[in-house]
Amino acid sequence: MTLGQLAWRNMLRNPRRTTLTVLSIAFSLFLLSTLIQVVILLNGPETDDSYLRLVVRRSTSLADPLPASFKNKIRAIDGVRYVTPFTWFQGVRTENEQGFFGQFAVDAGVLLDLFQELILSREERDAFVREKSAAIVGRITADQMGWKLGDRVILTSQIWFNSDGSAATVELIIRGIFGTTVPGHDTTLFFHNDLFDEAMGRSGNVGTYWVKVRSLADSARVADTIDRTFRNTNAETKTETEKAFAASFMSMLGNVKLLFGSISAIVVLTILLVVSSTMAMSIRERSGEIAVMKTLGYRRNTILFLLIGEGIALSLTGGVVGLGLGWLFFSLVDLSKATGGMIPYFQLGGQVILIALIASLLIGVLSAAVPGIIASRQSVLAGLRQTN
Repeated sequence: MTLGQLAWRNMLRNPRRTTLTVLSIAFSLFLLSTLIQVVILLNGPETDDSYLRLVVRRSTSLADPLPASFKNKIRAIDGVRYVTPFTWFQGVRTENEQGFFGQFAVDAGVLLDLFQELILSREERDAFVREKSAAIVGRITADQMGWKLGDRVILTSQIWFNSDGSAATVELIIRGIFGTTVPGHDTTLFFHNDLFDEAMGRSGNVGTYWVKVRSLADSARVADTIDRTFRNTNAETKTETEKAFAASFMSMLGNVKLLFGSISAIVVLTILLVVSSTMAMSIRERSGEIAVMKTLGYRRNTILFLLIGEGIALSLTGGVVGLGLGWLFFSLVDLSKATGGMIPYFQLGGQVILIALIASLLIGVLSAAVPGIIASRQSVLAGLRQTN
């Protein structure tokens, strides 16, 4: 019998305690991996293009619009490659519809150059650019809504109103259903900014501008130039990178990173205490057996590695079970419907799985290290005298 097999059998010698410990680890790792994935999701995924994109918003508040006249002035700045209005519409199909999905009025002619991760056929691209009433929508949202190419969709805004007080309404035709190279980005609907202006009965309202610079070296200079251009106007701007914009948007919810980080630390500490208690009891019960192993010639280091291996096996088993349950849960549960569209897509990514497995490994080592060192250094006589 190898040391690995011996460690595995020792872990299973008390099935009830082992099962309860594994389930505790599984639940804790499921919670930990979920918290980490939420933070990653809120930060937004990073792509090669995302480093080249800037977001221009009103310096006073994201809720305050920018003038439409800013577009040409931004485009004229050296280093700017593309610029598009990017206005949140927040429309619903019926008055009592629950939940929402991303809807933005944009410049259809440059959108797909600005976001090259969006995947559309050439026919769908051409139809979207050509027709004012055309819209494109992500695959996830299209499937949830039951939309197909050619479907007509009427959306009534909950935040934009005409001069007569009636809600702005757009009638769209689905001309493209896009996929994406970035998981979770196929949840948004885009339509023409000109159609938004018609629905408002006037032009001039833009939520934000999204800008793509020619190179990463241009990013900081272009951002500073944009803000200086509109300084001392009635609509001063704040220009930041896509990542910084996502971080500032998160800050509106409070210090989410600190909150989730604190919870994660508590979860890890709790797992460590649970597994440490289990390993301490298991090793103490086997003091006599460990003493016998020493009389048979097993070295202290060998015994220590055996006990640490047992802790690692216990912790990794719980980690794998927890990640498996997490994958199954998020595959079966429609979080978009459950959260009213706040979380349109959720699945544990490879980075999160790796972090969770490393955490399991470290917990296994740390939980068995102290009782293992004590047991391996205990004299044979003391071990034989100790009873369960």
